Amino acid sequence: MTHFFPRTGRVLLLLLALPFAAQAQSVGIGTTAPNASAAFDVVSTAKGALLPRLTSAQRAAIANPATGLIVFQTDGTPGYYYNSGPPATPVWDQIATAAGTAVTAGNGLTKTGQNIVLGGTLTQATTIAQGSNVFALTGGNVGIGTAAPTQKLEVAGTVYSTSGGFKFPDGTTQATAAGGAAAPGSTVGDIKQGLQAADHAGWVKLDGRLKTALTPTQQARATALGIGANLPDASGRVLKQTSGALLSTGGTNAATIDQTNLPNISLTGSTDYVGDHSHAVATFCFGTAAPTAGGTAYSQYTTGRINCYSYNTGAAGAHTHGVTLPLGGSGTALPVEDAYLSVNQFVYLGL
Repeated sequence: MTHFFPRTGRVLLLLLALPFAAQAQSVGIGTTAPNASAAFDVVSTAKGALLPRLTSAQRAAIANPATGLIVFQTDGTPGYYYNSGPPATPVWDQIATAAGTAVTAGNGLTKTGQNIVLGGTLTQATTIAQGSNVFALTGGNVGIGTAAPTQKLEVAGTVYSTSGGFKFPDGTTQATAAGGAAAPGSTVGDIKQGLQAADHAGWVKLDGRLKTALTPTQQARATALGIGANLPDASGRVLKQTSGALLSTGGTNAATIDQTNLPNISLTGSTDYVGDHSHAVATFCFGTAAPTAGGTAYSQYTTGRINCYSYNTGAAGAHTHGVTLPLGGSGTALPVEDAYLSVNQFVYLGL
């Protein structure tokens, strides 16, 4: 049976007089057709339903409140509260209002309107899932194991991938330690050669750039290795262990030969004998008779009783000549570079 009570006074009278008559039926106020799913249906276009109004202390003093019991709290953080726990151990949760009053959960999450935000430190294991986006941040940095992250994601500890591997800025995905990835045994300061074109997986290319181009963590590790303002530039160089300081450079790809590099030997030879010629020699003085002419031409003059003769050697006379041997070089440096295969060189500084 359905009851209609147009007057409030009649409603109260009937409710008091017949408290058990409507247990299996719907009771309506302001309507002749109360909703069949509601035990009590109030319809009005000018008024509302007013629930009990209690202070927080009064609410907490309710003995064995039924699960689902609703009251309006007037002090503290005003609003509607309901008991989500059992009567023996009630849990009073606030119902968010249309204005978006924040409701803070026990694990550190805060619900404001339709949004759930992290309002503090999570104190319990929490799963946040919405469609395909499990967790997203639009700004700031995320730290795991550190309270002061300097990167978008900074982990103080080992990161373990059970499947899929890691995707790098160049678009490649690394699922194993092969191919130059940061293998579990890589140590800061390790050197390797590879065909990768740029930094990858903690390996930094030795290309002479400023150290400030690296991440703060990499900069600190580079400084600890003795690297100055710039990374070493391995372009056109080979690695060599010497007794000098590490990261020092030396040598050249060209050499110039000077006199000190030549062997200590004398060059010998003879001049061309073609063409007769003569050489002047010393003056000879004899008695009254003239000496046998040994040259092609000679002259005689007399000093007292001594005859003096001046003459030249013949063309066939034994003699020597100074010889100049021009080498005709220009002093161009000699290339000493071996045949090579071009690769890049990297130092491991981590991420």
